[in-house]
Amino acid sequence: MMNDDVRRFIESIPADRRPLFERLRALIQNAYPDASLKLSYGVPTFKSKGGWVALGYWKGGVSIHTNGRHNIEEFNAAYPRIKTGTGTINLRVTDVVPEEALLAVIRRAMTGGGNWGWCGIVNVLARFGKRPGVRVRGEKPPGR
Repeated sequence: MMNDDVRRFIESIPADRRPLFERLRALIQNAYPDASLKLSYGVPTFKSKGGWVALGYWKGGVSIHTNGRHNIEEFNAAYPRIKTGTGTINLRVTDVVPEEALLAVIRRAMTGGGNWGWCGIVNVLARFGKRPGVRVRGEKPPGR
């Protein structure tokens, strides 16, 4: 069930972007019918026990937000012409929407593939030659 904040957000979406937004919302809801849907950081966010996916809109289209680049790496490699950011896919209204590839991104983000956890952080640090608790020269300590 949709709360009033989410309903107002969807009603505020310009007419040219709403069909794409609704298509992506249906894709997420069909894959995760039990996910909660609430406004978080100003955008509709689907949350499951394992992770989350959010939808927003911008001047030229609709964005799918996840919690990290690792969720969209394969998508980015397969669809380099579709603009991406850190964990975000920015679909233009004119883009051909690769639903199966987007569904893979959604699944990864919603089932914990998007949750870093300690093991994920250690693996990322290892990629860059760092060990947990060891700073690289010139690097600021955590939290500063």
